[in-house]
Amino acid sequence: MSAFFKNIKIQMIFFTWMALFFASCSESGEKSVFPESNEASVRFEAALATVPLADSLVLDLSGPEALHKSYTENFSDAKISLVPGVWNFKARFYANGILLQQGETSQILKAGDDVNISINMHAVAGFLYVKIPLGAGNPLGISSGKLEVSGAGTSESEAFSVDKLYATVASGILKLDSSYSVKLFLFNSQRDTLYSYSGTVSLSSENFVPIWDLSSLRANARFSIVSDSSASFSAVGHLPSKTRGPKAGDLFITEFSVSLKPKFIEYYNSSLDTLNLDGCAMAFLSASSSSPKDFVDTLNAVKLPPQSFFIAGSDSADFADVKGSLTMPSTKGSLIFHCRDIIIDSLYYVNTKDAGDSLQAFPISDKGTTQLPLLNFDKRSSGNAWCAGEPSPHTETSCK
Repeated sequence: MSAFFKNIKIQMIFFTWMALFFASCSESGEKSVFPESNEASVRFEAALATVPLADSLVLDLSGPEALHKSYTENFSDAKISLVPGVWNFKARFYANGILLQQGETSQILKAGDDVNISINMHAVAGFLYVKIPLGAGNPLGISSGKLEVSGAGTSESEAFSVDKLYATVASGILKLDSSYSVKLFLFNSQRDTLYSYSGTVSLSSENFVPIWDLSSLRANARFSIVSDSSASFSAVGHLPSKTRGPKAGDLFITEFSVSLKPKFIEYYNSSLDTLNLDGCAMAFLSASSSSPKDFVDTLNAVKLPPQSFFIAGSDSADFADVKGSLTMPSTKGSLIFHCRDIIIDSLYYVNTKDAGDSLQAFPISDKGTTQLPLLNFDKRSSGNAWCAGEPSPHTETSCK
C-alpha cells in the first residue's frame, strides 16, 4: 500500500473516531468516559517453600472480571495480562493433595502497566515426608514399610512406596503448632522387620513439611529435618557402619560432558556403604585404541559416602573433586572406572552422527551435558535412558 493511501486510511479512522466521540457527548456538554482498551502485564511471585510432592499453585483474581488460574509448574513465577482496575489476588499452594500455604494482596492496575506482584504466603497445614535409599539392586531386600503418626487428634498409618532406588512415604494433613509421635518400620518380603525408628517431631509455620532423609541404612542413621528453621535431630540405627572398597555396580556414571566445556564425568555411589576409592582410577578407551588410558591419577584417601556424587573434571572445572586431562571426543568412546585392574563401571557412548542402525545414540550436545535420571540406572547402557540438560554437578539430573 502506498504512503498516500495509508495517510487517507489514517485520516478516515481519525475522523470516524471524532464523530463517535462528539456524538457521545450529552446535550449538557458532558463527555462520556471511554474505558481504556490496553491491558496491564502482571507477573506473580509467590514466596513458596521448596517441598516434595508439590501439586499446584492456584490463583483466584477478582476485579473488573473474575479469573481462576492453576499452575502445575513454575509455581512461583506466573504471568498474565489483565484489564485495568482494582484487583484482589488470592493464592493457594497445594502439595501432597494438601493446602499448605495461602496468601492475599490487592493492586490497582493501569493500562500499559508492567508490574511484579509479590504474594506473601503463610503456612496453614503441613505433612511429614520420609525418603530412604535402598541402594542399587536393593541389597537389604526391603519390600515394604509403614509410617505411624499420632498426636493433636491425629492417628494414622501410611505405607511406604518402594521403587528401584528409594522407599518414600508421606503422612496426611497435620496441624501446625503441634507435636507428633512418629514410628517407622521397614520390612523384607517375609515381613521381618529390617529397620525401626521412633521419635517426635514438632510442626510450626517455619517447619511445616519436615523431610526425613536417611543417608544410609548401614551407617549410624542420621535423620535431618530440612526446613526454614535450623531444627534437626539424629538417631542411631541398629545396623553397623561400613566402609569398604567398591565392587561392580556400586558406582556408575550419572552425568558427563564431552562436547560442552568444561569436560567432566560424574559418578554416583548407589550402595548403602561408604566407598574407599584407594587404588581406583578413571580411564578412557577410544575406538582406535586397544587399551584404556588413565586420565585421572589414582584416587588415594578418597572416601565417598552413600548416595553422593564424585566428579572428575578438566582444569577449568572448579566444581570437580579431582582434575585431570580429559581427552574425550564428542563422537564415541568408553569411559571406565577401575580399582586395582577390576572394572567397577564402564560406559560406551556414541553420538547421533556415529550411531549405526544397531546402536542407540546418546544425547550429546555442545549446549548441555548428557545426564542419567537415577531411576534409569539399570538401563544406562542404552542411549535412550539418557537426556540432555543444563549442567547439574553433584546433584540429580536437570532433565527427564
